[in-house]
Amino acid sequence: SVYVCARRGVMSQQASHHVPQLSHWAELSLDRVASLHAALDVGGRMFLYPMWLVKTREQVASLESTSTSTVRVVQQQWRAGGVRQFYRGFHVGAIGLVPAHLSFLLVYEKAKYEFCKTALPPTAVPVFAACCAEFGYFSVAMPVEVVAVRMQANQTVQRGLPEAQRLFAEGGVRRFYKGGAMHLMQSIPEACTWWCTYEGMKRILARWHGDKATGMIWAADCGIASLTASTLATMVGNPIDICKTRAQFGSTNGIQGLLVGFRAEGLRACTRGLLPRLTLAGCEGLMGSLTYELVMTYGKKGAPWIFGGGGHWTG
Repeated sequence: SVYVCARRGVMSQQASHHVPQLSHWAELSLDRVASLHAALDVGGRMFLYPMWLVKTREQVASLESTSTSTVRVVQQQWRAGGVRQFYRGFHVGAIGLVPAHLSFLLVYEKAKYEFCKTALPPTAVPVFAACCAEFGYFSVAMPVEVVAVRMQANQTVQRGLPEAQRLFAEGGVRRFYKGGAMHLMQSIPEACTWWCTYEGMKRILARWHGDKATGMIWAADCGIASLTASTLATMVGNPIDICKTRAQFGSTNGIQGLLVGFRAEGLRACTRGLLPRLTLAGCEGLMGSLTYELVMTYGKKGAPWIFGGGGHWTG
């Protein structure tokens, strides 16, 4: 387990290290953080991207379409071209989002570092830091997401750059931020819920295990914290995510489409894409937790690289 590898040597540290460190900003080496995060992020997206595509296609499906369930969407994609169809737009939606994910991580850690200097209680620091980080992510990621969603949902869109040029000609810079208000309405509560739950559960479990903690126990703690945080955050944000996805696709203004769907389908309209989204969120939570802990461990100044020996487990 990479978690166990990341945690090597921690049992020899003093007891205070059993409680997770609230901010690592002062110890980080930005070039190490950037390179390590990019490698882990792209590697993780190879696994996660098909789930995002299935979720998108289910959410933008019209009410008359036969692709109204996760299974049908998967079958349709497989028949259309096999595995390759599940990676439509990967170079845009995965590689193109690396700078946005990195900006979130850096802003989050910097914000935590600054908020720790205030009178905020430790439980509130991740909430405010995640809110700040989400604004940074939004400004970088939204144009990339819009192009990626168009490529995922429209079989006729084959290349990202021509589609971006077409969208710019259609509505200028504003076209790339269509659905932006709904993005923030969804992502800010989700991010605050996720990071508050994740950081809080880590601290609770760390105090509970204390000196009895082992590498596998720490790995399990982070897994439990990330899955719980992902489930809560996804349930909070799914209806707005449907509106955002439909607005990015361009076929409706999002909220109006959700209201029309609600009158026709009832609560089903608010749960479109929920199964793949819960699966995606759970996997993203585990991958995000793993990436975060490894970057915070091996991205510090003077720290060894992964599998290079030593290192301190952050979680």
